[in-house]
Amino acid sequence: MQKWKLLFVILLILSTFANSPAQVSVRWELLENRFENPKFHQAKLTLKNESPAEFQSGWKLYFNSVFLSVNPEVKSPDFKIRHLQGDFFVLEGKDKTPQFESGAEIIIEYRSRGPFLKNSHAPEGLIFFEIQWGSF
Repeated sequence: MQKWKLLFVILLILSTFANSPAQVSVRWELLENRFENPKFHQAKLTLKNESPAEFQSGWKLYFNSVFLSVNPEVKSPDFKIRHLQGDFFVLEGKDKTPQFESGAEIIIEYRSRGPFLKNSHAPEGLIFFEIQWGSF
C-alpha cells in the first residue's frame, strides 16, 4: 500500500510540472536572409517573462543553432552571444544581463555570417538559467 501512495505522489508532482506554463517564452524571427555577397542572415529573439516574479540580473539563455556563426554581431548593445562548443551558444550580458521584470519583453537582434539555409532550424534546446532559481 505504501508503494502505491508513493507512486501516486510522484505522479502528482510530475503532472504538476508537466502542466505548468513556461516561465520565459522565446520567439525567433528571421528578418533578412542574403544569399549573395555579402552573405548573411539577420534575426531577432524576443524573450517574454511569463512568470509573476522578476528575474534578477545575471540570467543567461543557452541554446543550440546550426546556422549561427561562431562570432555573431549582436545589434542589442547590452547583450552578446558567445559560442561555447559545436552548435551550443549562450546569450548573456556584455557585463551582466539586466533585471527581467514580470510581463516584460526583451528583444535581441543579431547578424550572422552566411545565409540561413532552412528557416525550420530556429534556435532550439533553450535553457533559461536564472541565478536564484537555476534552470528551467
